Amino acid sequence: MVADDRHAKLPGIIVFILADIASFVLFFIVFMAERAKQLDVFVQSGQHVNVTLGLINTLILITSGCLVALAVPSARNGQIILARRFILGALAVGALFAVIKGVEYYQKIQAGLLVDTNLYFTFYYIFTGLHFVHYVVGMTLLTLVYFKIKHQSSGHFLWLHSGALYWHMVDLLWIFIFPLLYFQGAR
Repeated sequence: MVADDRHAKLPGIIVFILADIASFVLFFIVFMAERAKQLDVFVQSGQHVNVTLGLINTLILITSGCLVALAVPSARNGQIILARRFILGALAVGALFAVIKGVEYYQKIQAGLLVDTNLYFTFYYIFTGLHFVHYVVGMTLLTLVYFKIKHQSSGHFLWLHSGALYWHMVDLLWIFIFPLLYFQGAR
């Protein structure tokens, strides 16, 4: 590890994360304003989402995030093999998110609940779709991190730290999306 690598600043990724979260906050505000106008539609439509699958996906992302968090101090302490194992575990657990999201989308499509069904499902597909794009980028970053720290190439700790921050943002976004969408029809 390069001595300065561990103490390098991360302004680029932090600025990106803050801007991205601010964008989602605006989307959430629009969602809540529209929900207030069509409360019955949102509550009735919310009964068609699978809360159990949403909760499982929440636990998957939190577990994956914990594994990524464990990789950072491992790498910092020079335990590269352990750090790589944590990243690999995070990737393996994280991959389950896509499988479950695929099952959810399949169920919605089979039931005829599409993006144009009503405003709730428009938001459902926009939020979960945008989140899924972030998820794919995060999984790609974690894969790059896995190889960067293997070779301890220049800036590998910066990559790990930046990738971890991005992955935690993906988790955080889901932690807000999950109750926003999945508890609309809860009784």
